[in-house]
Amino acid sequence: KAEDNSPVLSQGKIDCYFFEEDGIVLLDYKTDKNKDADALAEAYSLQLEIYAEALEKRYSVPVKEKLIYSFDLNKVVEIQKGNTI
Repeated sequence: KAEDNSPVLSQGKIDCYFFEEDGIVLLDYKTDKNKDADALAEAYSLQLEIYAEALEKRYSVPVKEKLIYSFDLNKVVEIQKGNTI
């Protein structure tokens, strides 16, 4: 919901998620160019939070990790609530 409590419509598609014994791992692929890991995490953390909330509601299982795979950087960036690793 928005700050004024009105509903917010978001459109997107979860690229990849899988189940492990202790929760769901959410993985999103990015092709952005010329961004460092911190910039990617900052730009996409809200998107992954929304995806995580949807998965948790759907499966009643916690999302334990939110990851971005950057094709340009050829690395995985872990997203933590409120900050990045």
